[in-house]
Amino acid sequence: MNFHHLAYWQDKALSLAIENRLFINGEYTAAAENETFETVDPVTQAPLAKIARGKSVDIDRAVSAARGVFERGDWSLSSPAKRKAVLNKLADLMEAHAEELALLETRPGAGGGKQRDSKTV
Repeated sequence: MNFHHLAYWQDKALSLAIENRLFINGEYTAAAENETFETVDPVTQAPLAKIARGKSVDIDRAVSAARGVFERGDWSLSSPAKRKAVLNKLADLMEAHAEELALLETRPGAGGGKQRDSKTV
């Protein structure tokens, strides 16, 4: 099988599960007003996913959580060596999940219609 064939990647991309809740303070949570919106394939208009519709109260919650982490010093007061370790771990995770990231980026409407592979994400 030619794994660089566009149809192969499109089929794989459409089969990925998408988390549809907001990620605030280290956990997935529904939007405060529990509203969602539907994303659609721009070509076929087929539904792709329902995503949480965050409002200002959700933004305030996320900013407050981020401010709390900053003020506690979890990141802002950590040593350069610790920050380096965290960023290296992030890079490792991105490399380990490069195929999924590439597929998410190339889902209809996500990447502007460009074909990508795991090396360009």
